[in-house]
Amino acid sequence: MTEDFGTLFNTIPLTTEKHLEVLLDTMDKSSAIFILQQAVNNAFKQGAFTLGESEVLGKAIRITSLPTSLEE
Repeated sequence: MTEDFGTLFNTIPLTTEKHLEVLLDTMDKSSAIFILQQAVNNAFKQGAFTLGESEVLGKAIRITSLPTSLEE
């Protein structure tokens, strides 16, 4: 049976404490950017940013979400 350890930023499910440890131990640049995007999106939904801050963060997320081939 799968244990429900929790959810990070209301989007990333964790099944156990070991799952969290694996996430931390194996994090690379791509997964770090994804996690940061999820954290910012979650904070935005909770009203943590002003309108101007939301606009800047939204643009930053769109830029970091682009496939590598489109960045050039």
